[in-house]
This record gives sequence, structure tokens and C-alpha cells, in this order.
Amino acid sequence: MPYEVMWEGRCAYTRFWGELSAQEYNQAQDVVFADPRFDALRCKLSDFLEVTSVLVTKEDVEYLATYNHGPNLTNPNVRFVYVTTDERIIALIRHAATLSAYELGIFSTLKEARSWGSEGTTNRSMGTRTWIG
Repeated sequence: MPYEVMWEGRCAYTRFWGELSAQEYNQAQDVVFADPRFDALRCKLSDFLEVTSVLVTKEDVEYLATYNHGPNLTNPNVRFVYVTTDERIIALIRHAATLSAYELGIFSTLKEARSWGSEGTTNRSMGTRTWIG
């Protein structure tokens, strides 16, 4: 699965295409978490509109969702925003929402996703998450 990460102000935009694997999603996530700009980040937007196949399991999602608890200690003010219309990906993201340290939102268009992501987080305590989509 190819991907590219672009920084847009206080938003990290990652575009994925082709085959979506947990390993490469995690690599893309690490790029964002390790960047010095992460401390000021308010939106982590993942665009899956060009993904053609999904090689991610529920177990992969559980690992990826709990993995973000460490970065959350550094910056709890990030909204994770996903753009997809793929029902398989939507189901995986909904599963991740039960474990994630961050607010999650799913949208079918980049315009809607960018709008919600730019609003900023409410910085709610663990266990309460905004769900859009």
C-alpha cells in the first residue's frame, strides 16, 4: 500500500491508495507521531478513498488503536479523521473507536472531514469519544 503524508498547518493529511495493510498504516502513523510538529497537531486525517483492497484484521486494529495511547500522553488534542466509503474500513474504524485514546470521525468526503478536523478537539477524558459518520 503506498501512502504519502503531507502537513497542512496543524493537520497531518495521509493519503493511502492500493492495498491497505496494518503494517504500512502503522508506518504512516509513526511518521506523524515522530514528527516534531506532532506536539501542535490538531487533526490527523487519513484518506482511504483510493484503497482497493483491505488486509487488516480486527486484531490489527486493536493493536493500532491501543498504540496511540502513548502519543496521546504527549498531545491529547488531536482528532483522528477518516475519509472512506468502504464498509469494511468503516467497520474496522468503528471497532478501533472502542479502544482509541482519541476522538474519531468518519466521513465520505474530504470537505466534511477537513471541516470536522479543523474544529479542534473537545479534549474529553478517556472513555468518551465523539463519533461522527
